[in-house]
Amino acid sequence: MTDATNKGRMTRMIHDNDNTYNGWKNYETWNINLWIQNDEGLYGFVRDSLAVLLDANGNDWESVSMHDIQEIVHDAFPLHKTPDGVSLFSNEIDWDEISDALLELAEGNNIRVRPDVPAPNQRDRERDELDAMISKNNEWLDENGARIVL
Repeated sequence: MTDATNKGRMTRMIHDNDNTYNGWKNYETWNINLWIQNDEGLYGFVRDSLAVLLDANGNDWESVSMHDIQEIVHDAFPLHKTPDGVSLFSNEIDWDEISDALLELAEGNNIRVRPDVPAPNQRDRERDELDAMISKNNEWLDENGARIVL
């Protein structure tokens, strides 16, 4: 069997019944995300680039433009294609889907993406500090904010 025949069979097997590719809009979008999520160097570069970008935009994901997202991805792949040969200039790439994946990546790494909400690890520290302060006085608050004295 030739490589082209194998690739054709594999492509038919991977396409889902709803005309997506492994749950992604298409092969090109899936492939870019595959490399970002599964290559440690690319993942770290994108994660760190998102942290810098969000910091520069007041930790507000809504302030990040699609151009910013595309620039990070292009910088991650200096040859402007994935190791599998998917061109980053392809019109097939669903940049909205890539953007959603990068938002999840940022949130999963405790990078602040909303200006009014602290990062998850910061919320945990604040909660721990409040718990320590309250428990030191042998008082606790119930779920409605009412004091409970021990």
